[in-house]
Amino acid sequence: MMNFGGEGTPEQSKIFEYNSVFGHTSTQQEIFDECSGLVLSALDGYSACVFAYGQTGAGKTWTMTGGKERKDWGLTRRFINYMYDEIEAMKDSAEVEVSERAYYSRAERAGNTRH
Repeated sequence: MMNFGGEGTPEQSKIFEYNSVFGHTSTQQEIFDECSGLVLSALDGYSACVFAYGQTGAGKTWTMTGGKERKDWGLTRRFINYMYDEIEAMKDSAEVEVSERAYYSRAERAGNTRH
């Protein structure tokens, strides 16, 4: 539960539900295992999204990009690797189109990360 506004405001608190929450001891593999079904859903034609949310320094970038060693790969590299393995397995029966988008504020593009 998160509190907003304070007493007497229309939205004093709101309850949010999450599919998964990972702590600081979670491994890249554990996170991938939990989220890998999204790749199969995408290959089945459904939209899929991973939303990494948290305060600065919480590990969002590490979770998504990871490191160079295979054990440290983040979700992006693991998803791409898994997706191509699945595409190879169904190469005679499927056509796949992939796109990626990253959104940045104008301040971030200009090198100013202050908001």
